[in-house]
Amino acid sequence: MRLCNNFSKTLFSMKSLSRNEWFLVLLFALVLSAAQILFQFFQNDPSVSVIFQIPFIVPFSVLCGLLMVITMRNSRNRVLGSITVKVDENEIVLKTSGANYLGSGQRVGGKLVLTDRRLILISKTYSVQNLTFETSIDEIRGVDQLKFWKVFDTGLLLDLKKGGRHKFVVDNPGEWILEIRAQQRTKAY
Repeated sequence: MRLCNNFSKTLFSMKSLSRNEWFLVLLFALVLSAAQILFQFFQNDPSVSVIFQIPFIVPFSVLCGLLMVITMRNSRNRVLGSITVKVDENEIVLKTSGANYLGSGQRVGGKLVLTDRRLILISKTYSVQNLTFETSIDEIRGVDQLKFWKVFDTGLLLDLKKGGRHKFVVDNPGEWILEIRAQQRTKAY
């Protein structure tokens, strides 16, 4: 029974994969398929043709990619659940996600929280570099999307009024940008 519950949770997780996660699944499947095909090709076994094995290799590689991404997501969710971010009594949490802070030679993973007043990042407790980043919504001059290879939307680029630019890698950066800009408009009134 427990195995059936875990399997149904895994299938549910597959439906909610982001575009970047599907890209990772397909990239992993491509690399694994190529490695398996090359291995079979260089084995020089004349009784088995590589062409006849491709219909078995590709679905197996995609399944392995899906399992890898779902395992990574579940692990990330467990870690994020262990990080607590303290907010004021009247402060409203609007959005929460895992994030990586990229700045001045630092790469720190943690939990990013947007409230109606602040943007806060708390690093993982077992991280080598502990980091707490916090800025008020009023201090953000601009927010744009951070792109990987100028193609993939991978994060946020914050420009602060006091100077300084901060980069965060997050899932669904477009949603974060819309939410931050909405809070800035609310504060302007």
